[in-house]
Amino acid sequence: MRFDLSEEQQDLQGVVRDLLEKSWPRTELTARIGASSEHDPVWEQLVGLDLLGLLVPEEQGGSGASSVELAVVARELGRALHPGPYISSALALAVLADAHDPAIAEVTAEVLRRGTRVAIVGFDPTEDVRLEATDVDGAMVISGHALNVLGADSAQAFVVVASTGARGRLFWVDDMSHVSVDVSDQLDIGRPVPSVRFSRAQATEIVTDREVRETVERVALVAQVALAAEQIGGAETCLDIAVEYAKQRIQFGQPIGSFQAIKHRCATTAVAIEAARAAMWNAAWEASHDAWSPQVVSHAGMARAASTEAFVASAESAIQVLGGIGFTWDYPVHLYYRRALVSRVLFGSPRHHRELVARSLFGQ
Repeated sequence: MRFDLSEEQQDLQGVVRDLLEKSWPRTELTARIGASSEHDPVWEQLVGLDLLGLLVPEEQGGSGASSVELAVVARELGRALHPGPYISSALALAVLADAHDPAIAEVTAEVLRRGTRVAIVGFDPTEDVRLEATDVDGAMVISGHALNVLGADSAQAFVVVASTGARGRLFWVDDMSHVSVDVSDQLDIGRPVPSVRFSRAQATEIVTDREVRETVERVALVAQVALAAEQIGGAETCLDIAVEYAKQRIQFGQPIGSFQAIKHRCATTAVAIEAARAAMWNAAWEASHDAWSPQVVSHAGMARAASTEAFVASAESAIQVLGGIGFTWDYPVHLYYRRALVSRVLFGSPRHHRELVARSLFGQ
């Protein structure tokens, strides 16, 4: 299959890349990482461009786009190593948009208008999340604990899956006074994936026409595609940094990029990225057309496994090409390496995805 972005998708890619080059330049990355996200110029512009609502239907104030457009934006954010909770917020809005409750419709419109940062909890099938929803005097409250929550470090609200006994239900939680987020001991200092504790936080149920299990599986599938795209973007930047340095660094009177060992290292990385990128676009396209097909689930898993390994390998290779300064604050490569290692465990490791693909292929 030959996949090319449409003209509109290429325009979207160009707009987001230009935005990031101006508002989140690589030359300032090491200085900005870890800074407060309250006045993030990139986030404000993403909201202004209506990109949070890519998966929200147009009649609800969104863009009515697909997982392909989401992947386009996620890839550019990954290239720039932007720490904002874009993926989790976009997925949360997709869940909210499925609701047929007027109160939740108002929440959706408000999130789109304000650019509320939202994290999702309970959608990662590989995480052991224990959240319970109970009725207290006619109001639902959420209690429990979750680990490795994407987007929680700057979240202003949550979309959660909580148990009400025999089955799970979806809830909107913006009662932050009863939510605690622990960002200590984080490997990725740019975008932590902290633990979150809910202590009888008030919640509003999100009622949709789908079974909760179907919604969770759909969100997990699109999350795989978006994370794979983000990882591809990060891997591409690491390779760019390595190649740029290899052209400039002089050793024995010539650029180190002329040495066969460096050539082979960069070429091997480029091949891995190209293969992973093809798998990612294929999964994104299929998810936008038939999200419930078992084949799509398999292809998304293969894309995620390939993208994860390509990102880790590209970051490691860039550190080696840069040599003694590869892990210092003079270059941002170590920040990409941190992101690569942390994103490797989100929504399943490469081994997890390969096992799922094997089961789908061989029926075991």
